[in-house]
Amino acid sequence: VTEAPTASPAPTSHWFEGSGLLAYYPFDGGNATDALGANDGSAHRGYEISTHLRVVDGKDGGDAARLASAGDYVTLPHALTDGAITGDNARTICLWAQIDTWREDDVLFQYGSSGTDADGRTTSPFSLALGRQEGQLVVDNATITVTGSNMAWDYWHHYCVTYDQLNVTFYFDGVAGATWRSSLNTGTETGVSLGSQQGGDYGLQGALDEVYLYDTALNSYSIEVLYGSVTEAPTASPAPTSHWFEG
Repeated sequence: VTEAPTASPAPTSHWFEGSGLLAYYPFDGGNATDALGANDGSAHRGYEISTHLRVVDGKDGGDAARLASAGDYVTLPHALTDGAITGDNARTICLWAQIDTWREDDVLFQYGSSGTDADGRTTSPFSLALGRQEGQLVVDNATITVTGSNMAWDYWHHYCVTYDQLNVTFYFDGVAGATWRSSLNTGTETGVSLGSQQGGDYGLQGALDEVYLYDTALNSYSIEVLYGSVTEAPTASPAPTSHWFEG
């Protein structure tokens, strides 16, 4: 006789409309469709434009974008970010990621680059990349170390970076890891690149899921809610036995 089956929770809806939500990419079917509006991204496989990326199971059992080969990445439209999170405007980018192989400078997301704008002002990227050593992440040119006992980077983890026009804050799995003063000036030439630099260099080996972009700096409570909004995939529970035992 087995235990009665228990109900497994359904996957979360993933929908978190905080203030200033610009776009949301759930990567259903491996495509880069914006589930919020008309800001669909472009999927690249082997540096070529594709209708979709390979897929892998996300944290909740839905689809996630698999970055399996060189040149696998996503670019988001310039119109999405131009004027919204350019210059020193406030912003937040959050995503879930699996990191299969830790390689220095591999990119989770990048927006803008270092250089000089038309007015002669220094521009700076808003980005998240892997550092030299496992557990080191480079955010806004600052190196943050995430520590933990037997940290499994090929498991799903949640990453958020916010900028409130004064401070940059990095969150890992819903918790603020570091905050520091920064004066960003992000150029407007390109859109956001997910999983690599623009053009596909320094591509991440792993997977991305549940990407959110905001034109505001989410507070710690909102980040915690966003992190907690994605639950584990439901598991199958055994059916009860018939109780009939014919010796």
